[in-house]
Amino acid sequence: MRALVVDDSAAFVELVSNILCQGGLEVASVRNGEDGLAAFQLGDFDIVITDIMMPEGDGIEMAERIRAVSADVPIVMVAAADNAEYMARARQAGATAYLLKPTEGMALETTVEELVMFHHFASA
Repeated sequence: MRALVVDDSAAFVELVSNILCQGGLEVASVRNGEDGLAAFQLGDFDIVITDIMMPEGDGIEMAERIRAVSADVPIVMVAAADNAEYMARARQAGATAYLLKPTEGMALETTVEELVMFHHFASA
């Protein structure tokens, strides 16, 4: 199974990548929404984990564009602030889940496992 991690913070990308790799996922990572969309179009990903606010294409815009071509891949939005407006925009863009930074490893791992399993059962 493959995950795409999109965040402008190298430290967060490394943290998330380590958690997902320990859980058995293959991880690809990029630093902004434009590169995230390009990577998604080239790869076969089972889940996308993205920051909401990034330079060069934010997570909201990327999620909307992913939803235009893939209605079912889980998208987890991650944000540094517990902001009702961000949460609403994420949901409207097609986010499957919304987590706050810094996220606990167990919360992230559980969320990803559940979404990936559901995605595979729904696709079968």
